[in-house]
Amino acid sequence: MKIRVKKEVRKGSPWALLVVIFCAAALLTGCGKGGKTVATLDGEKISLKEAVFYTRLNQQQWELAYAESFGTDFWTQTLNEETGTFEEELKRQVMDTICQIHLMNSHAKEYGVSLTREEEALVEERVKEFMDSHSQEVREAAGADQKLVKKLLQERMLSDKVAEAMVADYTPSVSQEEAALGKMTYCLFSTMGTYDRAGNHQAVSKEELGEIQAEAQAFAQRIQELGDIQAAAEEAGRTCIDVYFNENTNGGAHEKIANQVRTMEVGQSAGPISTEDGYYVIQYVSQMDQQATKEHQEALVQQKKAQKCQEIYEGWLSAAKFVIDQEVWDEVEVQQVMFVP
Repeated sequence: MKIRVKKEVRKGSPWALLVVIFCAAALLTGCGKGGKTVATLDGEKISLKEAVFYTRLNQQQWELAYAESFGTDFWTQTLNEETGTFEEELKRQVMDTICQIHLMNSHAKEYGVSLTREEEALVEERVKEFMDSHSQEVREAAGADQKLVKKLLQERMLSDKVAEAMVADYTPSVSQEEAALGKMTYCLFSTMGTYDRAGNHQAVSKEELGEIQAEAQAFAQRIQELGDIQAAAEEAGRTCIDVYFNENTNGGAHEKIANQVRTMEVGQSAGPISTEDGYYVIQYVSQMDQQATKEHQEALVQQKKAQKCQEIYEGWLSAAKFVIDQEVWDEVEVQQVMFVP
Protein backbone atom coordinates (compact mmCIF):
# COMPACT_ATOMS: atom_id res chain seq x y z
CA MET A 1 0.00 0.00 0.00
CA LYS A 2 1.53 3.31 -1.07
CA ILE A 3 0.34 6.63 0.26
CA ARG A 4 1.03 9.90 -1.44
CA VAL A 5 2.02 12.45 1.18
CA LYS A 6 3.21 15.37 -0.86
CA LYS A 7 0.82 17.81 0.81
CA GLU A 8 1.70 16.57 4.27
CA VAL A 9 5.44 17.15 3.99
CA ARG A 10 6.41 20.11 6.14
CA LYS A 11 8.08 22.96 4.42
CA GLY A 12 11.28 23.13 6.42
CA SER A 13 13.65 25.88 5.46
CA PRO A 14 16.45 24.70 3.13
CA TRP A 15 18.39 27.80 4.17
CA ALA A 16 18.70 26.26 7.61
CA LEU A 17 20.96 23.64 6.05
CA LEU A 18 23.67 26.29 5.84
CA VAL A 19 23.99 26.47 9.60
CA VAL A 20 23.27 22.89 10.63
CA ILE A 21 26.23 20.56 10.97
CA PHE A 22 25.64 17.00 9.91
CA CYS A 23 25.61 15.31 13.28
CA ALA A 24 23.00 17.72 14.60
CA ALA A 25 20.76 17.14 11.60
CA ALA A 26 21.13 13.38 11.41
CA LEU A 27 19.82 12.40 14.81
CA LEU A 28 18.16 9.03 14.28
CA THR A 29 18.44 5.19 14.64
CA GLY A 30 16.88 1.89 13.47
CA CYS A 31 17.35 -1.68 12.35
CA GLY A 32 18.97 -2.09 8.96
CA LYS A 33 16.41 -3.30 6.42
CA GLY A 34 18.85 -3.31 3.53
CA GLY A 35 17.66 -2.79 -0.01
CA LYS A 36 14.00 -1.91 0.54
CA THR A 37 12.65 1.33 -0.87
CA VAL A 38 10.77 3.41 1.70
CA ALA A 39 9.88 6.39 -0.49
CA THR A 40 10.28 7.94 -3.92
CA LEU A 41 10.78 11.54 -4.94
CA ASP A 42 9.76 12.15 -8.56
CA GLY A 43 10.73 8.54 -9.27
CA GLU A 44 14.03 8.60 -7.37
CA LYS A 45 14.16 5.70 -4.93
CA ILE A 46 14.99 6.41 -1.30
CA SER A 47 16.24 3.43 0.67
CA LEU A 48 14.85 2.28 3.97
CA LYS A 49 18.45 2.08 5.16
CA GLU A 50 18.77 5.87 4.82
CA ALA A 51 15.51 6.47 6.68
CA VAL A 52 16.57 4.11 9.47
CA PHE A 53 19.88 5.93 9.83
CA TYR A 54 18.23 9.30 10.29
CA THR A 55 15.55 7.87 12.55
CA ARG A 56 17.90 6.17 14.98
CA LEU A 57 20.33 9.04 15.30
CA ASN A 58 17.52 11.46 16.05
CA GLN A 59 16.01 8.92 18.41
CA GLN A 60 19.21 8.91 20.41
CA GLN A 61 19.16 12.70 20.74
CA TRP A 62 15.47 12.87 21.62
CA GLU A 63 15.94 10.24 24.31
CA LEU A 64 18.81 12.18 25.82
CA ALA A 65 16.62 15.29 25.81
CA TYR A 66 13.25 13.90 26.91
CA ALA A 67 13.47 10.49 28.59
CA GLU A 68 14.39 11.87 32.00
CA SER A 69 11.42 14.26 32.00
CA PHE A 70 8.78 12.08 30.28
CA GLY A 71 9.81 8.56 31.28
CA THR A 72 10.94 5.50 29.36
CA ASP A 73 7.56 5.16 27.64
CA PHE A 74 7.54 8.70 26.26
CA TRP A 75 7.63 7.60 22.61
CA THR A 76 4.01 6.44 22.81
CA GLN A 77 2.86 9.54 24.67
CA THR A 78 0.96 12.27 22.81
CA LEU A 79 3.12 15.28 22.09
CA ASN A 80 0.14 17.42 21.12
CA GLU A 81 -3.10 17.03 19.18
CA GLU A 82 -1.58 18.35 15.97
CA THR A 83 1.52 16.14 15.84
CA GLY A 84 0.35 13.01 17.65
CA THR A 85 2.83 10.90 19.60
CA PHE A 86 6.54 11.54 19.98
CA GLU A 87 7.16 8.62 17.63
CA GLU A 88 4.86 10.02 14.97
CA GLU A 89 6.46 13.45 15.17
CA LEU A 90 9.99 12.06 14.98
CA LYS A 91 9.20 9.95 11.94
CA ARG A 92 7.42 12.86 10.28
CA GLN A 93 10.49 15.05 10.76
CA VAL A 94 12.72 12.33 9.36
CA MET A 95 10.72 12.13 6.15
CA ASP A 96 10.63 15.93 5.86
CA THR A 97 14.43 16.01 6.18
CA ILE A 98 14.93 13.25 3.61
CA CYS A 99 12.54 14.90 1.16
CA GLN A 100 14.27 18.25 1.59
CA ILE A 101 17.79 16.95 1.06
CA HIS A 102 16.89 14.94 -2.04
CA LEU A 103 14.76 17.70 -3.52
CA MET A 104 17.54 20.25 -3.03
CA ASN A 105 20.09 17.91 -4.59
CA SER A 106 17.84 17.31 -7.60
CA HIS A 107 18.38 20.99 -8.50
CA ALA A 108 22.17 20.94 -8.11
CA LYS A 109 22.88 20.78 -11.86
CA GLU A 110 20.47 23.64 -12.45
CA TYR A 111 22.76 25.83 -10.33
CA GLY A 112 25.99 24.26 -11.56
CA VAL A 113 26.73 23.00 -8.07
CA SER A 114 28.90 20.01 -7.15
CA LEU A 115 31.37 19.07 -4.44
CA THR A 116 34.98 20.13 -4.92
CA ARG A 117 37.99 17.94 -4.17
CA GLU A 118 38.51 19.87 -0.97
CA GLU A 119 34.92 19.27 0.07
CA GLU A 120 35.19 15.58 -0.75
CA ALA A 121 38.28 15.44 1.45
CA LEU A 122 36.33 17.17 4.21
CA VAL A 123 33.61 14.54 3.87
CA GLU A 124 36.20 11.82 4.40
CA GLU A 125 37.35 13.55 7.58
CA ARG A 126 33.79 13.86 8.85
CA VAL A 127 33.08 10.22 8.13
CA LYS A 128 35.95 9.27 10.41
CA GLU A 129 34.80 11.76 13.05
CA PHE A 130 31.29 10.33 12.91
CA MET A 131 32.40 6.73 13.24
CA ASP A 132 34.75 7.60 16.11
CA SER A 133 32.26 9.74 18.03
CA HIS A 134 29.31 7.31 18.07
CA SER A 135 29.16 4.12 20.08
CA GLN A 136 29.01 0.70 18.43
CA GLU A 137 25.47 0.35 19.78
CA VAL A 138 24.32 3.48 17.97
CA ARG A 139 26.21 2.68 14.76
CA GLU A 140 24.72 -0.80 14.59
CA ALA A 141 21.21 0.42 15.32
CA ALA A 142 21.56 3.07 12.61
CA GLY A 143 23.18 0.71 10.11
CA ALA A 144 25.96 3.27 9.93
CA ASP A 145 28.79 1.81 7.89
CA GLN A 146 31.37 4.11 6.30
CA LYS A 147 29.81 3.84 2.84
CA LEU A 148 26.38 4.97 4.02
CA VAL A 149 27.72 7.75 6.23
CA LYS A 150 29.85 9.07 3.37
CA LYS A 151 26.89 9.05 0.98
CA LEU A 152 24.62 10.93 3.39
CA LEU A 153 27.32 13.44 4.26
CA GLN A 154 27.87 14.13 0.58
CA GLU A 155 24.16 14.64 0.06
CA ARG A 156 23.94 16.96 3.04
CA MET A 157 26.91 19.06 1.95
CA LEU A 158 25.55 19.33 -1.58
CA SER A 159 22.22 20.50 -0.15
CA ASP A 160 24.05 23.26 1.68
CA LYS A 161 25.69 24.41 -1.53
CA VAL A 162 22.39 24.41 -3.42
CA ALA A 163 20.84 26.55 -0.68
CA GLU A 164 23.68 29.05 -1.03
CA ALA A 165 23.35 29.11 -4.81
CA MET A 166 19.60 29.68 -4.66
CA VAL A 167 20.11 33.16 -3.21
CA ALA A 168 23.64 33.93 -4.40
CA ASP A 169 22.38 36.72 -6.65
CA TYR A 170 19.76 38.00 -4.23
CA THR A 171 20.83 40.95 -2.09
CA PRO A 172 17.90 42.30 -0.10
CA SER A 173 17.97 45.88 1.11
CA VAL A 174 17.66 46.59 4.83
CA SER A 175 17.86 50.22 5.92
CA GLN A 176 19.60 51.34 9.08
CA GLU A 177 16.28 52.70 10.26
CA GLU A 178 14.65 49.27 9.86
CA ALA A 179 17.50 47.61 11.76
CA ALA A 180 17.97 50.23 14.48
CA LEU A 181 18.38 48.87 18.00
CA GLY A 182 18.40 50.94 21.14
CA LYS A 183 20.39 49.97 24.21
CA MET A 184 19.29 49.64 27.80
CA THR A 185 21.20 48.32 30.77
CA TYR A 186 19.66 46.68 33.80
CA CYS A 187 20.63 45.27 37.16
CA LEU A 188 18.49 42.57 38.76
CA PHE A 189 18.10 42.19 42.51
CA SER A 190 16.84 38.62 42.57
CA THR A 191 14.17 37.36 44.94
CA MET A 192 14.19 33.82 43.54
CA GLY A 193 15.92 32.31 46.56
CA THR A 194 18.82 29.86 46.53
CA TYR A 195 19.54 26.17 46.00
CA ASP A 196 21.86 23.99 48.02
CA ARG A 197 24.13 21.32 46.54
CA ALA A 198 21.37 18.75 46.79
CA GLY A 199 19.06 20.93 44.69
CA ASN A 200 16.78 21.94 47.54
CA HIS A 201 15.23 25.38 47.15
CA GLN A 202 15.37 27.94 49.92
CA ALA A 203 12.91 30.80 49.43
CA VAL A 204 13.73 34.29 50.66
CA SER A 205 12.09 35.33 53.91
CA LYS A 206 9.91 38.43 54.31
CA GLU A 207 12.79 40.11 56.11
CA GLU A 208 15.22 39.26 53.30
CA LEU A 209 12.69 40.45 50.74
CA GLY A 210 12.54 43.84 52.45
CA GLU A 211 16.32 44.06 52.50
CA ILE A 212 16.56 43.24 48.79
CA GLN A 213 13.98 45.88 47.95
CA ALA A 214 15.80 48.47 50.05
CA GLU A 215 19.09 47.61 48.35
CA ALA A 216 17.50 47.99 44.93
CA GLN A 217 16.00 51.32 45.96
CA ALA A 218 19.38 52.59 47.15
CA PHE A 219 20.98 51.46 43.91
CA ALA A 220 18.34 53.27 41.85
CA GLN A 221 18.98 56.43 43.84
CA ARG A 222 22.73 56.15 43.28
CA ILE A 223 22.22 55.88 39.51
CA GLN A 224 20.34 59.17 39.54
CA GLU A 225 23.19 60.78 41.46
CA LEU A 226 25.90 59.43 39.15
CA GLY A 227 23.85 59.42 35.93
CA ASP A 228 25.50 56.14 34.95
CA ILE A 229 24.26 52.64 35.83
CA GLN A 230 27.61 51.04 35.04
CA ALA A 231 29.43 53.38 37.40
CA ALA A 232 26.87 52.66 40.11
CA ALA A 233 27.26 48.92 39.52
CA GLU A 234 31.04 49.04 39.76
CA GLU A 235 30.78 51.00 42.97
CA ALA A 236 28.31 48.49 44.44
CA GLY A 237 30.12 45.43 43.12
CA ARG A 238 27.14 44.34 41.05
CA THR A 239 26.80 43.01 37.50
CA CYS A 240 24.77 44.81 34.85
CA ILE A 241 23.32 43.37 31.64
CA ASP A 242 23.14 45.23 28.32
CA VAL A 243 20.04 44.64 26.19
CA TYR A 244 19.44 45.79 22.62
CA PHE A 245 15.82 46.37 21.67
CA ASN A 246 13.34 48.12 19.40
CA GLU A 247 9.59 48.05 18.87
CA ASN A 248 9.75 44.54 17.44
CA THR A 249 12.07 42.83 19.89
CA ASN A 250 12.70 42.88 23.62
CA GLY A 251 16.25 41.68 23.08
CA GLY A 252 15.75 38.91 25.63
CA ALA A 253 14.71 41.29 28.39
CA HIS A 254 11.72 40.75 30.64
CA GLU A 255 8.63 42.05 28.82
CA LYS A 256 7.75 44.39 31.67
CA ILE A 257 11.22 45.92 31.57
CA ALA A 258 11.25 46.32 27.79
CA ASN A 259 7.86 47.99 27.84
CA GLN A 260 9.00 50.33 30.61
CA VAL A 261 12.12 51.49 28.79
CA ARG A 262 10.09 52.29 25.66
CA THR A 263 8.32 55.01 27.64
CA MET A 264 11.58 56.58 28.82
CA GLU A 265 13.97 59.21 27.51
CA VAL A 266 17.61 58.43 26.70
CA GLY A 267 19.71 58.68 29.85
CA GLN A 268 16.71 58.23 32.14
CA SER A 269 16.75 55.47 34.76
CA ALA A 270 13.90 53.72 36.54
CA GLY A 271 13.29 51.24 39.32
CA PRO A 272 13.03 49.25 41.36
CA ILE A 273 10.52 47.49 39.09
CA SER A 274 8.95 44.45 40.70
CA THR A 275 8.69 41.19 38.71
CA GLU A 276 8.52 37.49 39.51
CA ASP A 277 12.32 37.42 39.12
CA GLY A 278 12.96 40.21 41.59
CA TYR A 279 13.55 43.96 41.37
CA TYR A 280 14.95 45.49 38.20
CA VAL A 281 16.74 48.82 38.02
CA ILE A 282 17.21 50.04 34.45
CA GLN A 283 18.70 52.84 32.40
CA TYR A 284 17.94 53.79 28.79
CA VAL A 285 21.46 54.21 27.43
CA SER A 286 21.09 55.05 23.73
CA GLN A 287 18.41 55.31 21.06
CA MET A 288 20.58 53.53 18.47
CA ASP A 289 23.62 51.46 19.32
CA GLN A 290 25.85 51.48 16.24
CA GLN A 291 27.45 48.05 16.61
CA ALA A 292 24.25 46.28 17.61
CA THR A 293 22.38 47.95 14.75
CA LYS A 294 25.02 46.90 12.23
CA GLU A 295 24.88 43.28 13.41
CA HIS A 296 21.08 43.34 13.39
CA GLN A 297 21.10 44.78 9.87
CA GLU A 298 23.28 41.88 8.71
CA ALA A 299 21.01 39.40 10.49
CA LEU A 300 17.93 40.85 8.77
CA VAL A 301 19.62 40.49 5.39
CA GLN A 302 20.24 36.82 6.13
CA GLN A 303 16.66 36.46 7.32
CA LYS A 304 15.32 37.87 4.05
CA LYS A 305 17.61 35.55 2.11
CA ALA A 306 16.23 32.66 4.13
CA GLN A 307 12.70 33.73 3.28
CA LYS A 308 13.58 33.91 -0.43
CA CYS A 309 15.20 30.50 -0.27
CA GLN A 310 12.12 29.13 1.47
CA GLU A 311 9.87 30.61 -1.20
CA ILE A 312 11.84 28.91 -3.97
CA TYR A 313 11.92 25.63 -2.09
CA GLU A 314 8.18 25.64 -1.48
CA GLY A 315 7.64 26.10 -5.21
CA TRP A 316 9.74 23.02 -5.87
CA LEU A 317 7.93 21.08 -3.16
CA SER A 318 4.47 21.89 -4.47
CA ALA A 319 5.47 20.58 -7.89
CA ALA A 320 7.21 17.46 -6.58
CA LYS A 321 5.72 14.01 -6.01
CA PHE A 322 7.01 12.56 -2.76
CA VAL A 323 5.48 9.15 -2.04
CA ILE A 324 6.05 7.10 1.12
CA ASP A 325 5.58 3.34 1.13
CA GLN A 326 3.74 3.25 4.43
CA GLU A 327 3.96 -0.53 4.88
CA VAL A 328 7.76 -0.38 4.69
CA TRP A 329 7.97 2.76 6.83
CA ASP A 330 5.84 1.11 9.52
CA GLU A 331 8.58 -1.50 9.93
CA VAL A 332 10.66 1.16 11.68
CA GLU A 333 9.30 1.45 15.20
CA VAL A 334 10.25 3.99 17.84
CA GLN A 335 8.19 2.85 20.80
CA GLN A 336 10.71 2.29 23.55
CA VAL A 337 13.85 3.98 24.83
CA MET A 338 16.90 2.33 23.27
CA PHE A 339 19.91 4.46 24.10
CA VAL A 340 19.41 5.93 27.58
CA PRO A 341 19.92 3.55 30.55
